[in-house]
Formats: sequence, structure tokens, C-alpha cells
Amino acid sequence: MVKIDSLNLCIPGVSKEEAQAMGQNVVERVARSLPERTKNKHLGAVFLRVRVPVGTPRDEIEKLVALSILEKLG
Repeated sequence: MVKIDSLNLCIPGVSKEEAQAMGQNVVERVARSLPERTKNKHLGAVFLRVRVPVGTPRDEIEKLVALSILEKLG
């Protein structure tokens, strides 16, 4: 199980509900990408900022955020 205690997405033009759905998609992407041995391990806090160009599709934003989290978890 992957649990992210707090994920704040600040994306201009995206409603709170859309951001929550995007956040859930990010968690699912991270969970699918983590090696099995780390899925039930506490990995600590990760702080990051991801900048994307205006007009980037939401699924691409989700992918970039998930990849950034995975890179930080190294």
C-alpha cells in the first residue's frame, strides 16, 4: 500500500475536485512504479516543485509529478 499524507497541487485553472482527482492519479502512478519491497515501507517526507508549461495536458502533469516523486525517493 502506498500512502501519501499530504500532496498539494497548485495548478491555475484547475478546481479543487480536479486537483484531488489528479492527486489520486499521481499516487496510483507512484504505487505502480515502486518496487514491491518498498510499498509497505515508510519513506519519509519529500518536498518538490514541478514547473510545467501552460497548456500541458493533465495526464502529462500527473506523469511529471509522479516521476519527480520517484526521483526524490531514489
